Amino acid sequence: MNNEENVLARLLKLYPVKVLSQVFDSKERLQEKIIKEVIDTYTVDSIKEFSYENFEITKQTVYVYDIRNKYVHRENINGKEIDVTILAQTISNGTFLMHGYHEVTYDIKMYKNLVEEISVVLFQPFKVKIVGNHLIISVTKLEPNPKSFFDDNVTIINASKENFDSILIDNILSYFDGKFNIRPSQCDLNKGIKALWDSDIIDAKELSFRKTSSRAKEIMDGEELFKDKYPEEYKEVMKKPLELCTFRYLEDDLEWPKHFVCDPRIGKISFNIYSENDQQTNNVLDGIIGNN
Repeated sequence: MNNEENVLARLLKLYPVKVLSQVFDSKERLQEKIIKEVIDTYTVDSIKEFSYENFEITKQTVYVYDIRNKYVHRENINGKEIDVTILAQTISNGTFLMHGYHEVTYDIKMYKNLVEEISVVLFQPFKVKIVGNHLIISVTKLEPNPKSFFDDNVTIINASKENFDSILIDNILSYFDGKFNIRPSQCDLNKGIKALWDSDIIDAKELSFRKTSSRAKEIMDGEELFKDKYPEEYKEVMKKPLELCTFRYLEDDLEWPKHFVCDPRIGKISFNIYSENDQQTNNVLDGIIGNN
């Protein structure tokens, strides 16, 4: 269950089949067969290299932090101090980038002829970027359904609900603050999101926002979008702090993903679909932060 081949197979499943077949030049069509071919043919190091070189294609959650004090890169980061494996770290033109993975464990109670308790190990890729007065932590979304780790005749009784993102983020923030005194805090992205919305680059499919003493939520029917359907109400919403919202990209190109989820008040952005190219998520982040 947790030998090297199995853990690498679960890592490769985080990437779209199209990318796997293109990068590894596979003629197979099914994900399972492509992954087996890759593991049989390529070294562990080359598979891990693939994982960070193609990180931008994965489904991600991104956490944006303001940093009060400027980051000064004095030494390479020691992954053991953050409880991660670092695969690459660079600093160029004042921008620090670090790629790696965090080893996490699902504790699962399952039934297959008898009740068993088993631990499933996964590698969770991540990226840390420090540029200007922002620290940005991007984390690949893990498979949410533990049933996918087993054969069809297995019944899942219970699985651990631990928030692996929080563990990783706490470790990263504590390390960089303790070592470099950057003083991170959650970045409010309301200004940046509203600028993009006002410029008709995005419109909301779902939105929630604060009223004086309550929280309001709107979910649009069908293909309707909030600003397009309710232009007057939109003007009022723009005066209020936005919370969890789903936005659709309005341009007919591949510069941005078709939609993304954002909770501006806590600096959190989620990309729940694979990117079409390695620039889409970065373009969204640049657009939001650049207007913030």
